[in-house]
Amino acid sequence: MRSKGSRVLVLLWILYTSYYLCRMHLPVALPSIVIDLSTSYGELGIAVALFYTAYSIGLVVNGALGTRAPLWVLMMAGGLSSGIISMFLPMVREPGLFTLLWGLNGYLQSFAWPSLVKLASFVLSGKSAVKGYAYLSTSWSLGHALVWVFSIWLIGIAGWKTCFLVNGALLALTATTIPLQLRRIQPTTEETRGPIDHAMGLKFLVIYTILVSIMHSASYGARNLLITYLPSYLEEASGSMISSVVLPLMGSIGMILVAPLFTLGEKSRGPIVSAGLLLTTALLLWLFPRAYVVNAAVGLLVLGILSAIIYGNEAQLTTSIPVAASGRKLASLIAGIVDSAGSIGAAIAGAIGGLCMEKGTEGFVEALDIWSLVLIAITPLGLVASSILAQRRSSTSPLE
Repeated sequence: MRSKGSRVLVLLWILYTSYYLCRMHLPVALPSIVIDLSTSYGELGIAVALFYTAYSIGLVVNGALGTRAPLWVLMMAGGLSSGIISMFLPMVREPGLFTLLWGLNGYLQSFAWPSLVKLASFVLSGKSAVKGYAYLSTSWSLGHALVWVFSIWLIGIAGWKTCFLVNGALLALTATTIPLQLRRIQPTTEETRGPIDHAMGLKFLVIYTILVSIMHSASYGARNLLITYLPSYLEEASGSMISSVVLPLMGSIGMILVAPLFTLGEKSRGPIVSAGLLLTTALLLWLFPRAYVVNAAVGLLVLGILSAIIYGNEAQLTTSIPVAASGRKLASLIAGIVDSAGSIGAAIAGAIGGLCMEKGTEGFVEALDIWSLVLIAITPLGLVASSILAQRRSSTSPLE
């Protein structure tokens, strides 16, 4: 079973990493697209917002579908369609059509994560699940870094259009092969037992999910600001965007280093740990651009620490923390809802960032300052969520 579980996690890691080929090539292509389509960062900020709005809706829809439909079919359909959209975008000349298609791509990208979390729950259990989800989540951090490096290189030698064509073809390939190898992975009788397997009462599940969703929305918003506009900021500030790969690379390391914090004590402590990391994120988000202006090396060090904390926290906010309340049967639905809320935060942050970037590097700093305040305001919700989870776990009967 352990060997089979490891194989499933490896396949899921490769598949989700390939999804990022048609998602994370846009940020590093933005400067070229702005010129080629004769548009602005403000207009493309709308495209980013639409992507994450559609993504958030899709996460809930596909999370619900994942409770009944074959998970491998959902992952295949989304990946193949997203790859086709990426290959078509280079032929688009109108910024408005580009925006609409990028929004559609956001919906297609949402097919993967809810199904991935549910499939992983079949082979992960206990405290090992926290570390397992952390390793699996490096697919969207280390994968992000690999996609950025590959895409920056490809854009440099062949242009953004070739990058979109190649990345789309690669995703279409993995999406039509790997899901076929996952089609026989099914839950055991024990894993599907009961309407809410190892979950709290419905009332408290709803409240807990809302609180965690808001926390993830704030965290994802901060990460999306950096993902979308950091390359452009560094390009303008230093003449090169290559150092932006520090963000996902250190994020991958952070997922592994931060995970043990969530295994200390009871599972109900998870939201408290997450709240503390959100507060730290706010401080570092404010500090990074100010440190970078004084000394680039120090600034990148701050960025590395910031990245490790953001990604390490999100790895648990989207997996072990919601699953602690939902159980396996509803894992895809609850994970979809939480990730959907994160995408709403990303959409808002994307729109704010696009407007602020019209001011250049000063606008980037302004956007980070705004989101630092958002994170500070959200932090207390972690204490409430932890209290709710602890109360339910101490009860032997459903709470009314």
